[in-house]
Amino acid sequence: MGCHTVVKTVMASTSTPVIGMERGPHDTALGALLAVLKTPALAAELCGDPALWSEIKRLAEVHRLSGLLAWSVSAALPPAERPWRDSVLMTHHSRHQRFTGQLHSLVMELDNAGVPAVVLKGPVLAERFHPVPFLKLSHDLDILVRMSEIPTVTRLMLASGFRLVGGFPWRIQRNCEHHLNFVAAANGLMVEVHYSFKAGAHLFPSEEFIDRSVNWRSANGLDFRVLAPADEVFYLIVHAAGHAFQRLRWLYDALAAAKTLCAADRERVLSLAREGGLMGHLVAADMACREFFGESLGFDLSGCATPWLWSILKPKHLWTMAQRNDYSFANRTLDVCRMSGSPASALFLCLENGAGKWPAWLYRLRGGRVGPEVLARSLESAGLPKP
Repeated sequence: MGCHTVVKTVMASTSTPVIGMERGPHDTALGALLAVLKTPALAAELCGDPALWSEIKRLAEVHRLSGLLAWSVSAALPPAERPWRDSVLMTHHSRHQRFTGQLHSLVMELDNAGVPAVVLKGPVLAERFHPVPFLKLSHDLDILVRMSEIPTVTRLMLASGFRLVGGFPWRIQRNCEHHLNFVAAANGLMVEVHYSFKAGAHLFPSEEFIDRSVNWRSANGLDFRVLAPADEVFYLIVHAAGHAFQRLRWLYDALAAAKTLCAADRERVLSLAREGGLMGHLVAADMACREFFGESLGFDLSGCATPWLWSILKPKHLWTMAQRNDYSFANRTLDVCRMSGSPASALFLCLENGAGKWPAWLYRLRGGRVGPEVLARSLESAGLPKP
């Protein structure tokens, strides 16, 4: 079977005509990537077109699916591609092991200081929901703490060799952003310390999610605090949709976690989405799962309206989102507005986002200084002890 015949077979595995031979190689490659993940034997023929295969591998990196691709097609690869496979899998495995240990050390240090930290996404999520955990490559570590604990967490992070990155004064930062960024001076490890969840125009305080969090013990006996099942799936769905499916791995994780929910937890996810005005995100994510992975998230959305802006949300819009090369602020705003529900809710989203950012813009217009030193000094007055 020739390579173009294989690609046409690939296209038949999706319901969307947006991907096809008449379009550019970028479009063809994303459809081919998703199809080869579903049918790994296709890799033997797809490798016969070096340009197409190179684009498939590039898109796998963009969408954080390289490990899954290398593992899935391992047996079908020609000898020339096996060094790539081995390099990808070794990198994924070593980073997974390293990040898991670093994450455990971090949360234990915070716990010893009386700060409960909930782990988000990353290697612990992979350990809980994926059969081969190391195939999910983490690029940073994410934890969730109470906003009132931020001064203490900052002091501990700085004392542990991390440096604070960027930032407005805390009185502005806490309202226009939902996390602080830290980088380890020794090895460049990036840690995002979340103190709220941002979904659309809504900021969910961390406290209620931490109160409902549960303990989870890994196969190696490491203890972590994780989100309650319904909270976890809600967060993963909103995170994937809120980034307009820029990384299909995030949607894949949401799908894997959703499969583990009981009926009561599924209803709880729906309730959280309704409370936050995020049913459009949930409907869009379900449509995207069916379009890209051939499976539904499993929620009863029969009575839910499909989001619309000047036209109803369709699979072709999801492909456009997932294939954007230019992920500018304007494009992301457009994509998120498409999922907000209606023109009225899109307008509300823009107004709320603008209101949240306005203090930061006004501060800059008045010549206010920004940077880690500014944020650190403001945290001192909020309770961060001086060295």
